Amino acid sequence: MNTSTPIKGRRHQGGLSLVEIMVALALSLLLTLVVGNLFVQNKRSYSFQSEFGRIQENARFAVEQMAFDTRMAGYYDCDISGTKIANVLQDSSGSPFLFDVSQATRAYPEGSTEVPASLGVTAGEVLVLNMSDPNGAEYKTTSPGPSPGSATINLVDDHDLEKGDIVMITDCSKYTAIYMNTSTNKQNLNHNDGNEVNGIQNCTKSLFALGDYGDCNAGIIAENDLKDYPDATFQDDTLRLISFITYTYYLAPGSQDASRTSLYRIRSGKDGATEELADGVEDMFFSFAIDTDADSVPDAYKTTQEMIADGEDWNDVYGIQINLLFASNGNLLDTDKKYSWKGITKEDRRLRQVVTSTVGVRNKLN
Repeated sequence: MNTSTPIKGRRHQGGLSLVEIMVALALSLLLTLVVGNLFVQNKRSYSFQSEFGRIQENARFAVEQMAFDTRMAGYYDCDISGTKIANVLQDSSGSPFLFDVSQATRAYPEGSTEVPASLGVTAGEVLVLNMSDPNGAEYKTTSPGPSPGSATINLVDDHDLEKGDIVMITDCSKYTAIYMNTSTNKQNLNHNDGNEVNGIQNCTKSLFALGDYGDCNAGIIAENDLKDYPDATFQDDTLRLISFITYTYYLAPGSQDASRTSLYRIRSGKDGATEELADGVEDMFFSFAIDTDADSVPDAYKTTQEMIADGEDWNDVYGIQINLLFASNGNLLDTDKKYSWKGITKEDRRLRQVVTSTVGVRNKLN
């Protein structure tokens, strides 16, 4: 009987060796680095493309809106250039540029003290455009038309104007008056004084109580009645009442991020509606195509500062060059990048785009 113990077989190694573990860890780390780097690059690329697209979208919308309003500046449904103008509006906010029917366009340089502090302008220039509402209706008066002693103008049809809306009344040949509607009655308009809406009121109820047909804001208030001007009577068959608007473009802190400026547009009228058109607009300035030799053809460009310094007539403006500087929200570039704007060179990592558009003031070019 064989009682010897059989020899056991050699045991095979279980698990991984230290070398294999180190190799696996190295490969895993390398793979993690590759995937992480790819994720970071994709995220950076996405952020860049997203912000770049946002800038382009904002720029396109801002320029289209400003261009449309610029083309319509000075549109009054009929030629009032030869009429005497009475502006009976008085603005307690200290905005001398509002409702000036005699000037289709006007701009104010950066830091101008003539711009009301209530706008909150913190950068760039301010552009003002005056016109009759291109979407507004024209209203006819009942015969025999407005009476010199009455502040009420009766209409043939109901109107859709609100109390506080600005109205232009003109016969398109001799006389034009700008006033605020103080009536809530849809069958008539009223131009009584002493009814303030959003800081605006009529300084007098007589549409032609301004002596030499001046401006209440300019302090030209001579208490003369319409009877002192025997030829100052509106003709019923040519009388027009049109909604009048002033658009003011400016830059102020954004509603979402006060550290960045946005482009705003405020409209005159009952609600004084303020619209934030585009965010990320860092700066804005204008150049004006003007007619210097009275041949109705623009022959020179001048900046806002040059227009004021040279005493140029804003009625000679035939076109406006709009210049906007857009900036990204945060640093998107890997390294600092130099950029020049208005003769000043700066350097940082923000993405920027300069947008320029030249627009003709259509009602001057025609």
